[in-house]
Formats: sequence, structure tokens, C-alpha cells
Amino acid sequence: MHTRHLFALLVLASVLASATAGGLYSANSKVVQLEASNFKQLVLDSPDVWMVEFYAPWCGHCKNLAPQWETAASNLEGVVSIGAVNCDEDKNKQLCGQYGVQGFPTIKVAAPNKADAKKKFDDYRGERSAAAIAKFASSSIPNVVTSVTKKSFEGFVADATDHTYALLFTPKKTASPTFKALSLHFRGRLQLGMVHSEDPLAAELEVNDAPALVVFKGDERVVYEGKLKPAKLRAFLSDFAAPLKSAASDAKKAPPPPEQKPVTSVDEVTDAETLEELCYSKRVCALGVLDGENASAEELQAQQDILLAAAKENAKLARFAWVDASRFPEFVAGLELSPNYPQLAIVSPSKKAVSQMIGSFTKEKMTSWIQGVLAGKKRLYPLDSAALPKL
Repeated sequence: MHTRHLFALLVLASVLASATAGGLYSANSKVVQLEASNFKQLVLDSPDVWMVEFYAPWCGHCKNLAPQWETAASNLEGVVSIGAVNCDEDKNKQLCGQYGVQGFPTIKVAAPNKADAKKKFDDYRGERSAAAIAKFASSSIPNVVTSVTKKSFEGFVADATDHTYALLFTPKKTASPTFKALSLHFRGRLQLGMVHSEDPLAAELEVNDAPALVVFKGDERVVYEGKLKPAKLRAFLSDFAAPLKSAASDAKKAPPPPEQKPVTSVDEVTDAETLEELCYSKRVCALGVLDGENASAEELQAQQDILLAAAKENAKLARFAWVDASRFPEFVAGLELSPNYPQLAIVSPSKKAVSQMIGSFTKEKMTSWIQGVLAGKKRLYPLDSAALPKL
């Protein structure tokens, strides 16, 4: 009898030791296993809101919480990160002490300040149900969402890096926890804005459906077509965002880009080689279409001077060139332009699309039109032939 009791005690001790060593959450759990070695990187340096449980595997309340914590982690994926620290492990005891853990489970929310993104920790003292945890976590997300209207659109675009930004068109007047979390996650890396679907800007940008998430990258637009799931939305936007800064990258900054050469002339397209060099090899080409046969030498020079002034002002946005419509009428016809000269055509070689400027042939109008095309406000029309004309 004594032997059986001893064996049972040994088995029980083995089970408890195993549970303690393994913790309460498996490696494939949605709950992130945090420890002293990764806590700074994952929690403190993260732009996201975190809910962190400090626990001990032998704690009965912790065991009762575990399935609710797992459910909350699944429901909040892509919105709020859920993690757990096993305070029973020697390597984590200092960390647990640092955050004032005196009983188990201790639950804290780590949310970045709205102004400077530094993390602030607060205790969670609410119900230990998945629903209550998710509700509290969602309410802890600071609102850094930018509301964009037709009036504020130009300023919003001006703040975007590399003319890349994303707009959520929605009939709702307030941001959802998902979009608040996305705006927080990509803060400083991708300009995100929210447009009410009834604002005139939606019609101007030719967005007719809502909700709709659209990324504008230069003269391109990419519409998200999947389900509006937080994790999938985050993965989609990540392809357009600037990379996260790391300590290593901060310590060793990349050398500054070479200084851009000043624009001193706008060259003429005279053959296939110059067409490729000056226009078709560029991301965006601003092609002045002039009429050398019917314009006087003074008029032609004045038009080239206007192109040069616009080229200097928009050097970072497009490559300028010009072509004589009287010499190459078939080429101009291939761009599907109306025969009114002088005029400006914005050409996107990669899209095989053209936007013909409407209005006076002035530097100001050209600048406005180019910026409108790159911002998605002026539409590029694909050529009917689906091919760029040749010389």
C-alpha cells in the first residue's frame, strides 16, 4: 500500500512539474509567450496595444482564466496583442517584480500615449471573461485616426511619404477598433485616413462602394478585395508601409540619397531612342505636345519655357519632355489626345495609360494636374489599343 501511495505521489509531482515547466499556453497558441528576453522588443517597442497576463502555472485562478485568455487572443487578433508571462520561471522573476506583480493572475494593459507613442501600463480589474477583456482592450486603443474630407485632402496627401497613403471609405462616422488599431500600428510608416462615404471626396476619387479600403501609390491605386478581418487588413497594408525602425537601423543610419541634379532643360523627343529614355523608361512622364509647324519661333520658345518652369517645380514627381505634334501626328494620335496644342499629357508607361491636362498651358495648371494624378484625384485612362504608341 505504501508503495502505491509513493508511486501516486511521484506521478502527481511529475505532472505538476511538467505543467510548471510548460506553462499554460502552447507554442501554437494565439497568446504570445512573453519573457524577459523578448518583452522590450515585443511589448515596449511595439506600436500596438498589449494586454499582458502575469501568471503562475500552479495558480487555480490562472488555470480558470486560460481558456478565456485564449478566446480573447483569437477574437482580438490584429487589433490588440495578447501575451502572458510565466512568473514561475527564474528568468522571468525579475521582470514580474519590475511590474509590481504580487498575486496571480495580474493583468495589465500597455497602451501607447497618443502624443509620443510611449507605453503606459495600467492594471485591468474587470471581469475575467473573454467578452469583458476584449471590450476593455478595444476601448484602450488611442484614437489617432485622421478624418479626411475634400477640403483637407491636399494637406493629407502632402504629409504622405513617397505619395503613398491609404483611405478607408465608410458610412460610419466614428472609427472602429480595427481601424483605430491599424492607424496606430502604421503610425509614422503609412498615412492612413478615413473618408465618410457621403463626402464629395469619395465621388471625386471614383469610389462608389463602402466600406472600401484603397491604397494610393503615386499614380496607382490598389483596392483591398478580401474580407475585412483585422489580421488580413494589417497584412495587406504592410506591403505598402515603410519598414519598422530597429535599434540597429537607428545606430547605423543609411547614407543620405545623392543630391538630385537641378533641371536645366526639357528635352525634345525626336525618335524611338529618346522616347524610351525621356518617357517610357520613367514611372511618370509629363509630355508637352507642341505644334512646331503652326506656332511661331517666339511662341514655341515661350511654351518650352513654361514646360521648363513646371519641370523644375515638379522634378521629384515626373520627368518632363516634349514632342512636336506636326512631326509625329500618328504618335500623338496613338496617345488618344485631342488635337489642341499646346497641351500636356501625363503618361504612365507601366499602366499604358494617359491623363490629358484640361485648362490653360501654365506652370500652375501643370503642377496642379500632376499632383492630382499622383494623388488619385485626376484619372489615368488606359489606352484603347492597350499598347504605347511608337515613333
